[in-house]
Amino acid sequence: GWEDGMYLCLILPDRSDLRCEPLGEQLAIDFTWSADGSRVAYLLQPLAGEFTEVWVADTADLKTAQPILGISMNYPHAPVLSPDGRWLVVEAQPWDGGTSDLLAVDLTATSTVLPSIAANSAANDGSPDFSPLAERLAFVSDRVEEGTSTLKIFTADLDGGNLMRLTPPDVDC
Repeated sequence: GWEDGMYLCLILPDRSDLRCEPLGEQLAIDFTWSADGSRVAYLLQPLAGEFTEVWVADTADLKTAQPILGISMNYPHAPVLSPDGRWLVVEAQPWDGGTSDLLAVDLTATSTVLPSIAANSAANDGSPDFSPLAERLAFVSDRVEEGTSTLKIFTADLDGGNLMRLTPPDVDC
């Protein structure tokens, strides 16, 4: 029954095929879907705690849900799945309130975690979004460049290479 805690439930738009899995005393928040609808990523937070984990599940079987980024020194938020469901990018900020970086996770069998977007401890990187073919990320950053002001839109490869500012130096986003 529903009295034994929280549940993660998925339902199709026509209200058919309701599927639920128990979460116990945890809250699932900040959902994101792969473009093909095959995967869902979300944050799982204990009701009585602060530590948040990033989980990914195949939508065909919610029992496949696995923690991808467990409890760590960073507070994860804003998860984004690539259109093909292979990559997960998460904005992570240290618990001490330092600047945020983007982490890319390859969701293939290796589940490799890469510091992404030329991790920069002096800048906040956030609001990631994938290109249609999942080859690059667009994101907002307050990194300082010669002749620029605050927030700018950048793109980069998933490994942080080929960093390119899209907004003009004198324009904030």
